[in-house]
Amino acid sequence: MSIYKRLLSARGQPIPSGFAPKFIFKPVPKTTNSSAQEIRVSVTIHLHKAHRRFTAGQERVDIEGQTVGECLRNLVDRYPELKPQLFDGKGRLQKTVEIYLNMASAYPDELARPTTNGDRIHITLMLAGG
Repeated sequence: MSIYKRLLSARGQPIPSGFAPKFIFKPVPKTTNSSAQEIRVSVTIHLHKAHRRFTAGQERVDIEGQTVGECLRNLVDRYPELKPQLFDGKGRLQKTVEIYLNMASAYPDELARPTTNGDRIHITLMLAGG
């Protein structure tokens, strides 16, 4: 007995002779536990001109990460010379570094901001001195 006939009979409805459904049910593929799957999020980081010397002159770098902090950590993993330029000894952003997520300031808690596919992170530097 087809699944269509089983559905009708389970509902107590009579099965018409010559029954032919107008649509086809497709079985749902089995998936693994979604919490165990890691979702990959790709963002583009736009670098300040002062930081480009550490990335062989690249203006933009595509990086994966689910938060701004994870993206920046992945960036400094790829370009280790950037780490002291962006982070202090305790892993916090340098005071002169400003982060924008999709052209809006990410302050406060910049590193905890979630990212989605296609987001753009801009790293800028504030002027300091007198």
